[in-house]
Amino acid sequence: MKSIVSIQKTRRRAALACVASLFAACGTSPQAKEPEAEAHASVAAVGRAAVVGTALDAATGKPIQGAVIVGFDAPSITTDAAGRFELRGLPVGAAGVVRATTEAGLVGENRIRPLNSGELEVVIYLRPSR
Repeated sequence: MKSIVSIQKTRRRAALACVASLFAACGTSPQAKEPEAEAHASVAAVGRAAVVGTALDAATGKPIQGAVIVGFDAPSITTDAAGRFELRGLPVGAAGVVRATTEAGLVGENRIRPLNSGELEVVIYLRPSR
């Protein structure tokens, strides 16, 4: 299984390749005009991000169906039978906390660093609240 860092590096390389192909299509060399290259890179970085993941019972490791997921000022959502959830349409650069709760009193959360464009996969382990 690839690590999140490895996946992020792959996505960055793909984004840089996209920017390079834009320069090639425009007939502009990124080395010749660095400020313009920065402008193109910032335009390429604008987009949407998503946090997708699984809610698991920390004691058993089993997925939790029906956990309520909240975060990033997005509407709350409920996990499916496999404990899966998706928070989509988030702004690139957003950071915060994704929380999960159940009616049985299990809770869990993950702190999320500033998001890149694309998906960030997370696992939230839920434990009894104290």
